[in-house]
Amino acid sequence: MSEISNSKATVVEDCRGVLHVYNDGSIVRSSRPSFNVPINDDGTVLWKDVVFDTALDLQLRLYKPADDSAGSKLPIFIYIHGGGFCIGSRTWPNCQNYCFQLTSRLRAVVVAPDYRLAPENRLPDAIEDGFEALKWLQTQAVSDEPDPWLSHVADFSHVYISGDSAGGNIAHHLAARLGFGSPELDPVRVRGYVLLAPFFGGTIRTKSEAEGPKDAFLNLELIDRFWRLSIPIGETTDHPLVNPFGPYSQSLEAINFDPILVVAGGSDLLKDRAEDYAKWLKEWGNKDIDYVEFEGQQHGFFTIDPNSEPSNKLMLIIKQFIEKHLGKVRVMTREQSNISKQASSMHCPKAVLNCNCNKSFPFDADNISCNFSEPATELKFQTFKNKKNMFKPIKWLQDQAVSNELDPWLSHVADFSGVFVLGDSAGGNIVHHLAARLGLDLGLPSWHRFGYWRLCLPVGETSYHPLVNPFGPNSKSLEATKLDPILVVAPGSDLLKRQDRGLCKEAQGVG
Repeated sequence: MSEISNSKATVVEDCRGVLHVYNDGSIVRSSRPSFNVPINDDGTVLWKDVVFDTALDLQLRLYKPADDSAGSKLPIFIYIHGGGFCIGSRTWPNCQNYCFQLTSRLRAVVVAPDYRLAPENRLPDAIEDGFEALKWLQTQAVSDEPDPWLSHVADFSHVYISGDSAGGNIAHHLAARLGFGSPELDPVRVRGYVLLAPFFGGTIRTKSEAEGPKDAFLNLELIDRFWRLSIPIGETTDHPLVNPFGPYSQSLEAINFDPILVVAGGSDLLKDRAEDYAKWLKEWGNKDIDYVEFEGQQHGFFTIDPNSEPSNKLMLIIKQFIEKHLGKVRVMTREQSNISKQASSMHCPKAVLNCNCNKSFPFDADNISCNFSEPATELKFQTFKNKKNMFKPIKWLQDQAVSNELDPWLSHVADFSGVFVLGDSAGGNIVHHLAARLGLDLGLPSWHRFGYWRLCLPVGETSYHPLVNPFGPNSKSLEATKLDPILVVAPGSDLLKRQDRGLCKEAQGVG
């Protein structure tokens, strides 16, 4: 904190009452945070501070669940605080409370670094400090004597970098620098980025900036003030560190990014810039870019009130994003997906139709229903009354795909262009007949098949019935049917193994 050099000096820049810049060039920072809220430390999360840059005396705060008795390593979630590059700290109550939430609800080790603030330290200092925090993490990963507080629980191969507002800007520049796979940090592996209301700018106003309310939490006056104090002296908001798509910025088209989740509030003046950011990256071939918008929410809604309904929904979305890139792809629960259509751009890569038989949705007048299993990525269907009914769940799914009023529980997460059908035993038989009927219209992995014929065959029929033996004497030839790829699985001790093997040979024999 610097002292006022002249008692007659007047304030020319005021950032939320925490930072005052005077007309004589002096700067005064308050020791109190701009968010005067209680710290909700209930003991379920452990934390401590660590110096990651001794030369600059920069610290980060580490968090981990108090109950790590499961023994498995946890992903690392880096949270870079916001504040327009001018204010904010890992020690502020709003930041600490949000990190408590992230740690407990994501089941992750959270790393919250500080960085140098403007105007004393203008950009790119904050971005360089963010990178140094990652280098500290890399040092821990390769050290012969790492901090056991971290190394015993952290999975350095599954790191996620998140930033709030100015922190989101830093996260973007880290993503662009590190590229896909973050080889520069080996053995630390970044798996994805979460940009929470990222702080971008430009000399040309966006619609949300120009038409946004003047009393917004982050209004245009404060946005401009933050940029005046943080960008290099003499530069404009088209500086590449401010405007990733500005006239002086290097094209991002050639960069292969790791997955990125971009989040914005519908009433945030920065909304358009966040949406454009996600759109441009996706159009340039980075397919794993998701944009989620929360209707009516202001800038930073998730730290202002981390227990609100939108904040809870956001936490579930972040959790799904992490699980997806941990290799645990899951469909959102009904609670997760009950979000406005603006928050519906995240899709599961596949829907799996499981021809077996737990939450029911009727899809047929004959009272057949399908079950949505939580949290697995599958739709389970009840047993069908007859051959005709086998096809009804597929048609129901097609109706959902083309409907103008489809069930948002499904539509918010399902990719109708990537459907697989799974059948277990008798369900595998059903899958075969669906494959034969649909041909190239659907991908159909299958499970082993057949059983209980006396109970389910049409009265008077034998196991040579076409629905039982696809290559029997009474069966229609499949030679003219071009099938999608089929995977047949049979346990070695299964009595049906030889039949399954024979069926595969017969199918291959007809091309």
